[in-house]
Amino acid sequence: MNGLSLIDSILDGVYGAANCGGRNSERNFVPAVDIEKNSNAYVLYMDLPGKTEADIDISVKENVLTISSVKAEAANDQAKNEANGSANDSEKKDQETRYLLCERIPSGNFKRTFTLANDCDAAKISAQLKNGVLTVTIPVKAEAEAQKIRIQAA
Repeated sequence: MNGLSLIDSILDGVYGAANCGGRNSERNFVPAVDIEKNSNAYVLYMDLPGKTEADIDISVKENVLTISSVKAEAANDQAKNEANGSANDSEKKDQETRYLLCERIPSGNFKRTFTLANDCDAAKISAQLKNGVLTVTIPVKAEAEAQKIRIQAA
């Protein structure tokens, strides 16, 4: 065992294995989210670097907004392997490659759910992906004005 392997094994024991294609590379990915409210809508911003519209699934059911994605690289690798019939090539590459430094943000599978406020208009939700940031706009329902009820004399 060389010095780097010894250090790696010690750090893996303390902090868990690095998310760099190693044995525990499929750690949970939790994208950063900001939510703001203005007079017309709630706006959710989610950082999704490297994702395309095809990678992301957005749905609303029973007042719960769900945003999820499957790791694009895994889906692409599987499709390539099936087309080429070479599942062993990627396994061989994993055994030959050793990351010395890994600082990039992981972009694996994820699923985030958000309970919508009662004033949200789920039927009018829209989404846009631009420069790695998903923007989901959730319009606020127009407030119904209180109706005056006239009391009749008996």
